[in-house]
Amino acid sequence: MLARVLFGRTWLAAPVIVLLATPFAAHAQSTQPGKTGAPDPVLARVDGHDIRSSEVMALIRRLPQQSQEVPMEKLVPAMVDTLINTQLIQEAAEKEHLQNDEEVKRRLATAQDGIMRQVYIERLVAKDLTDPKLHAEYDDYIKAVPRGEEIDARHILVKTEAEAKQIIAQLEHGADFVKLAKEKSIDPAGKDSGGDLGWFTKDQMVPEFADAAFSLKVGQFTKTPVKTRFGWHVIKLVDRRVAPPPSFDDVKRQLVMRIQTDVIGATVKELRNHAKIEIIGPDGKPVPEAAAPAGASDTTSTGKK
Repeated sequence: MLARVLFGRTWLAAPVIVLLATPFAAHAQSTQPGKTGAPDPVLARVDGHDIRSSEVMALIRRLPQQSQEVPMEKLVPAMVDTLINTQLIQEAAEKEHLQNDEEVKRRLATAQDGIMRQVYIERLVAKDLTDPKLHAEYDDYIKAVPRGEEIDARHILVKTEAEAKQIIAQLEHGADFVKLAKEKSIDPAGKDSGGDLGWFTKDQMVPEFADAAFSLKVGQFTKTPVKTRFGWHVIKLVDRRVAPPPSFDDVKRQLVMRIQTDVIGATVKELRNHAKIEIIGPDGKPVPEAAAPAGASDTTSTGKK
């Protein structure tokens, strides 16, 4: 709430300063008028330069997630103002003829090199990021990843050991676990669900709880209270099974990263095999590549194609 009260100052200051100082045209060019045929009204004009809705929305998408949650009726005017300031700074820089400045040219050359490398890698990886390749990678992943056991359990959480012992005594006399969980548990979710925890693996719970729960047989409950940092638990095992494999969508991001790593690694290896690489030591003399520190060739080598 305080952040929104400070909307015009502290809350948005850092993101706006960053956006003022970074290139923007590349982010907005895909939404320029005429590209999609969609309406793209002018929201402001600075010395004849139009600031359009598409530019404002592109700028909003670059903000931190917290900033994007501000109501649009507040966010849009703030971003229009930011783009006005951006255009004014751009015009001021052009009046200083900075487009001909050597520092600007040097930075542009450096940025161009980085963009070229990025585009090269993106296009290289894109060739392998096909659905058949991803699904083949998924099949290999499923075969390689061990499938552990998981259980379905319920619990009743109370503040003291004495309370837990009283609940165990009631269960031993035939009391209903679900009913007791709704009546006694201080776990907010437990009150609504009768203590249901759903399916989980051993590593998803704190050790004390997991050890007690996984030692039970189906239908059993713990005969002594289980203490964790959350309080005292009474646990009942509902069922157990071999954990199902993660879905394709669950691990797709991980699979993409694996393929990217493999493709880039293989490409770099091939490039190194066809390049002349010299590692230069502190004394200015060549050092055999095998004797160079790991990664040194990435920053101190020279290559000749």
